[in-house]
Amino acid sequence: MEEQMMASVDAYVEAHREAFLSLFMEAIRAKTVNPPGDEDRLGRWLLHVAQQAGAQVELQRVETGRCNALARFVFGRGGRKLLFNAHMDVVPPGDLENWHSDPFEPVERDGRVYGRGTADDKGGRFVPRRRVQTQ
Repeated sequence: MEEQMMASVDAYVEAHREAFLSLFMEAIRAKTVNPPGDEDRLGRWLLHVAQQAGAQVELQRVETGRCNALARFVFGRGGRKLLFNAHMDVVPPGDLENWHSDPFEPVERDGRVYGRGTADDKGGRFVPRRRVQTQ
């Protein structure tokens, strides 16, 4: 059963690869460097995307420029709950001389995406949400 489900997810992701990639790259473009931390624009955008996918959304203001973006997908009443958690801020890119490209302009090379936050943790925001959409 699990293999069949994973095959279904893989097929869905492959069929929608360009759309997923476009959304992921848009998130990387958001300059959410902490300090000072400025996730508002990304948080609002993520909630807009989640709402279009059928989520109930809420933006929690933590302090100026800082927020939590909450999206809730409801698939039925009762039963188990599943929580995905990821942060939106990224560490400073450091010396730009050490980058092969602008850290906030994602680049796809050899099947990989390069840019600030691709692994920590903007990628973590997209994989679970896209997984939920396939169900």
